[in-house]
Amino acid sequence: MFELTYKNLQINIKENYSESYKGDNICILKGPNDTGKTTALALIKLAFSNFQLNQIDNETMKNKLKLILNNPDFEMHLLISSYDNSFSIRIDYDNNLNRADYYINNRPTGYTHFIEDIELLYEVPGEAIKKFQGILYDTKNKLTEYEKILIAYEAHINELYDKLTRYEHSEKRKNQITSKIQQLNEKLESIKFIYDQDLKKYQELHNKFIYNKYRELEIDISMIESKIDELNRNIKKDKYKNRKINRYGNEVLNKAMEIYQLINSDKSLFDSLVYKDEKYRNIFEDKLKLLNSNNIDDINLELISSFNTYFNQIKQQNSEKLNNSDDNESVLQYRLVEQLIDLINKYIDKNPIIPIFENTAAEFLKKLYNEEEKLKVAYNQYEKIENLNSACDNIIKELGNLTLLLKTYDMNKDKNKTKNIMNIKDDQYSDIIDYESLIKKMESEKERLIKERSSIEDEYRHLPEAYNKYNLEILGKILEDAKNKYEDDKRKIDSLEKDINDQKILLDNLEIVEKPSCDMTKNEMELESNLLVQIKKKLKNYKELIDLLLSNNSEQFPRNTSSDKFFEILGKYIANIIKFIYHLHEKYRLLGIDFVNRAYLIEPTESGTDRISFDSIGTGTSALNGLLARMHQDTNGKKLIILVDEIGDMDDNNLKNLINNAEIEIKANRLLLMLMTRPDNKSNDTKSKAVCESIKFDLGDKNYGIE
Repeated sequence: MFELTYKNLQINIKENYSESYKGDNICILKGPNDTGKTTALALIKLAFSNFQLNQIDNETMKNKLKLILNNPDFEMHLLISSYDNSFSIRIDYDNNLNRADYYINNRPTGYTHFIEDIELLYEVPGEAIKKFQGILYDTKNKLTEYEKILIAYEAHINELYDKLTRYEHSEKRKNQITSKIQQLNEKLESIKFIYDQDLKKYQELHNKFIYNKYRELEIDISMIESKIDELNRNIKKDKYKNRKINRYGNEVLNKAMEIYQLINSDKSLFDSLVYKDEKYRNIFEDKLKLLNSNNIDDINLELISSFNTYFNQIKQQNSEKLNNSDDNESVLQYRLVEQLIDLINKYIDKNPIIPIFENTAAEFLKKLYNEEEKLKVAYNQYEKIENLNSACDNIIKELGNLTLLLKTYDMNKDKNKTKNIMNIKDDQYSDIIDYESLIKKMESEKERLIKERSSIEDEYRHLPEAYNKYNLEILGKILEDAKNKYEDDKRKIDSLEKDINDQKILLDNLEIVEKPSCDMTKNEMELESNLLVQIKKKLKNYKELIDLLLSNNSEQFPRNTSSDKFFEILGKYIANIIKFIYHLHEKYRLLGIDFVNRAYLIEPTESGTDRISFDSIGTGTSALNGLLARMHQDTNGKKLIILVDEIGDMDDNNLKNLINNAEIEIKANRLLLMLMTRPDNKSNDTKSKAVCESIKFDLGDKNYGIE
């Protein structure tokens, strides 16, 4: 008889244990997985080991039993009696008291004496194979999980790579736009400098043009007024005066008036450069007004000679100044710089690099403008002296013409002493009216110019140039070119500012891409991704090799260095987990597994055996032979108890043979109990527990629980 009861047996909510098992001398514990069948056998073995956990080989079961013993309220009671009830043993364990009591035939006995009368055999027929296959499945599952992790990691790497690519593209675009803006700004600054210089030049030319235009207009008005005065004089003159003489005289007076206007218009130039000595005062304060006289007698050769002498002396002095001036080099440099500026401006659009100087056109032009500004003072002074000489030349030339007119007048006056009555023509009155109308128009233009001149009066108060109409036309053309140049500069500035603004809008509208938080570069990511592909390929290959192992089809095993190496490492890995195998009740240390030849590699025995085949263990033949040998072996009077776990791993013939032999040993009172376990997963009841099913001896046709 067999009886096992527990109190407070609880490990975890997944396992559904029975509280007691009762049966005959041959019993099978049947039930679904996780119902405590193997645990019951392990607890019996633990009881026969005086509850010493180090006697349990299976590490998983050892940990489970440790949890059970950690419950202080756990109790266990085991009762086994012989077939004829002539012999019995009992073990009572109270964890709260931390004590195990042993009984033989209801009499207390010590553990040492107890085990002298009892021998326990614990056999797991297919344990090595079961563990081996379980480890293979577990390894494959781990490889699958690892594969999932690699896939997730690969996706993460690819995502980081894409983000980094987008970030780098964004940064590259941002840098391109920023660089473009910087280049445009640099070009804008160069053009602005050129624009400022061109605008300044235009304004100077414009002011000069306005001032000289105004002066020319004043001279023209004075000339016309003089002509009107002449006409009036002619009308008022003595009608009896000789007409020819009067005409010559009027020519002398008109020319003298022109010279007066000419000298007077350049007076500011003379004032700024000529020393105001006695000669100066004699000419400009005393004799000059005689040229504006209406009396022909005030004009004589002596007067003309005094003017000629004075202006020739000034011209000679100025020529000496020009020849001996220290500024001659500066003047040449200034004119060269002006020509270079005009030349470079023609190529400023393309802004090429100028050989030798190694500057762009814009940079070189900026330097030229600076040099022009430095040389301008010396050049202006030199130019004023040149203009004074030019003025003297014009005056001397006109004095020569006046001399010829005066001589002609004197000659004709001497020839004709007779005074004739002058006939006044009607068209002279018409000329006066036309001149007066012209003066009105010119006065209107003069008023307009006065407004513009007032703003530049101070700057051009000492303006040296005395432009005639031809020179004004040239100046007007230069002014128009200067205007076109600075307006072209302005258009370039507007275009550049628009381009800069467009680039800034592009920059502002760029998508903000944050740099991913990652220590790897793109090259490292590519290497990592390639490595992952190789690892995944290896994992797939390893899983396929494991599937071949599980299929037991050794003929399809690939024979190459890579697969051989994998099988070798896998064999050592599994051997390190299983550690030991049992064969014919002998314990062997497992060194590795020969998957191709389906054998366990063990430490060589004294007989030289270094391997045990899968088949000798996996069918239960080894366990059967070992158990049968022990059953029939002399036990020196010890009663035998046999525990067989998972008889489902034994084939039917071996199992029937085992039970038949056990029946003989039980009836002979050598075997007290053979307790076996068998899984039964047919029940759909999740709350079902394991049950104890006895094997009856008096049955004619024994099924032994074999389906």
